[in-house]
Amino acid sequence: MLRGCGKMGKTDLVRSFTVSCVAGVLLLASPVLVHGDEGKANGGDLTTLPFAYYTPETETAFVLLAIYTKPGVAPRSRPSSYVSFLTYTTQKQSMVHFYPDVYTASGFRISGGLGVMDYPDKFYGIGPDVMESDEEMYTKVDYTLAAAVQYEVIPGLFAGLQVDFEDYTIEDVQTGGFLDSGSVVGSEGGVVSGAGLLVTFDSRDDIFAPGQGLYAEVAAMSFGEGTGSDFTFDNVIVDLRQFMTFGSVTLGFQEQLHLSGGEPPFHRLAQLGGAGLMRGYYRGQYRDKNMAAVQAESRVPLSARWGLVAFASAGGVAPTPGELEPDSFLTAFGAGVRFRVTEQEAINLRVDLAWGEDGNSGVYFTIKEAF
Repeated sequence: MLRGCGKMGKTDLVRSFTVSCVAGVLLLASPVLVHGDEGKANGGDLTTLPFAYYTPETETAFVLLAIYTKPGVAPRSRPSSYVSFLTYTTQKQSMVHFYPDVYTASGFRISGGLGVMDYPDKFYGIGPDVMESDEEMYTKVDYTLAAAVQYEVIPGLFAGLQVDFEDYTIEDVQTGGFLDSGSVVGSEGGVVSGAGLLVTFDSRDDIFAPGQGLYAEVAAMSFGEGTGSDFTFDNVIVDLRQFMTFGSVTLGFQEQLHLSGGEPPFHRLAQLGGAGLMRGYYRGQYRDKNMAAVQAESRVPLSARWGLVAFASAGGVAPTPGELEPDSFLTAFGAGVRFRVTEQEAINLRVDLAWGEDGNSGVYFTIKEAF
């Protein structure tokens, strides 16, 4: 089995990179996979796109994507979109997701998601000092529903309420492991249900591959008996992104802060790694109640459709905010190649190679930018 993240030898890394490149060549060689099928439906555009991607968490994944977009209604011009994913991976993970994002003429934004997952995954423990040898397998089966209603207070600034519901079970735990002991909060499954505030500001010039602008989101949620949850905890998540272009080179910066109180289930703890923030580490290998991370990326176009990127990141997890000390953060860096899928939208296929500390590394072949 290929290991896309973790302590990998040179042979494993080359093999993973080769798999990603072969998948990329197959996609680029097939017009139906690159361009999809486009059509008009009730005044909007409907695009279907079958494609494959590769990450350390999923290995090779096969996806059927459908996107319906509709132009904005005057006096506001923001388009509405409805995105559906049907995914199956070589790790026997299956997922169905639906994400609506609707803007109304009266200034409201209605967004959220509906999902069903049967997802084998890895658990290493909790805290900044876990070891790769602590790895244990488990499967999470869940049904999720999230919804937010916001109002555009001033141009680009939306504020409102959001709800979050999840009903999940934990299966196929490793005998004698952390999850099997029952000492880990959430290891026996349950209902996670909460409500809170959501504030978003977005001045980016393009939502897929921005060259200028700022994106900021602050979400504050409370979960407990009053909202029907089996777990009592609160969290605040801050996500800041800034983009600027100098000549033909775009620089992107992201800062993310995740603060939690109470007793969240283990899969709702802040997690480092993955195809977005802190590439080079397996997502969830490092998790705890609190997390802070930053990353920077340089994006250089080579032609109308090809480009190169270089990136670096640093971050850490801790049981309390006061223990988030930058001098103890993990670091990672990497580089990648981009290919623009269509001329109409700046949606990129990407292949990234990333390296972290202590032999951790990762190969990522997927769609859309990391942030």
